[in-house]
Amino acid sequence: MLDGRGRMSAQPRTVARKRSRRRLFELAAICFGTAFIALAATQLVWITPLVEWEWSLEDRILTLGERRSLADDFVFVEIDEPSLRLDQLWPEDIAASPALTAMTSGFPWPRLVYAEVIEKLLGAGARLVVLDLVFPDEKPGDEILRATLDRHAGKVVVGANFDIGEDARQSEVTLPTESLIADPASDPRVGFVNFWPDLDKVVRTMRFQTTALEAAG
Repeated sequence: MLDGRGRMSAQPRTVARKRSRRRLFELAAICFGTAFIALAATQLVWITPLVEWEWSLEDRILTLGERRSLADDFVFVEIDEPSLRLDQLWPEDIAASPALTAMTSGFPWPRLVYAEVIEKLLGAGARLVVLDLVFPDEKPGDEILRATLDRHAGKVVVGANFDIGEDARQSEVTLPTESLIADPASDPRVGFVNFWPDLDKVVRTMRFQTTALEAAG
C-alpha cells in the first residue's frame, strides 16, 4: 500500500504479523487442549489439586446436606454376632429347625441355611432377595439351594466378585459354582458384589453393570 507521498506503507506488514501471531496462539491452544484431553483420557492427570478439591467439596456437601431416609421397601438382613452364636435362642428351638441346627456348625454355613433364609424372606413378602455372598466352590447341600434358586427364578440374585489385579491380564472373575447355577457367566441371577472407589480410595458412585475389562480399568 502506498502512502500519500507514493512510498510503501508499513501497515500491511504490521497486520500480517498480528495475524501470524494470532494463528500461532490459536494453534498452541489447540495443541494444548488436545494434549490435555489425551492425558485425561489415559488418567495421567486424573488426580490433580483441582479434582481433589472438587471431590472434597462434594464430600462436604453430602455430609452437611439433607439426609434422606432409606426407602421403606429395602430391608437389610445382617449376618451379625448373635447370628453366629445363636445364644439368644432356646436349645429346643434350635433342635426343632434343620437350618438353625446347621448354623451351629459354624460359619460359613451349609447351603441349606441360605435356602431356608430365601424361603422365609420370600414367604414374608419380599419381592427380590439379593445375597451379598459368593458361592465359588461346590459344597454339600448345593442341590437344596439350587432347587430353591430354580423354584424362585427371577426373585433371587447371588454374588460374583471381580478380583482386580494390577492390570486387566491379572484380573479374574469369581463366579458361583456350576453346581448352583449351570451357566453363571450369562445367568441374570448373578450380580457382582464389588464397589469401585475413586483414586483417593473413597466410593462416590455405583456401577449397576460392568464388564471384566471395565472393572479392571
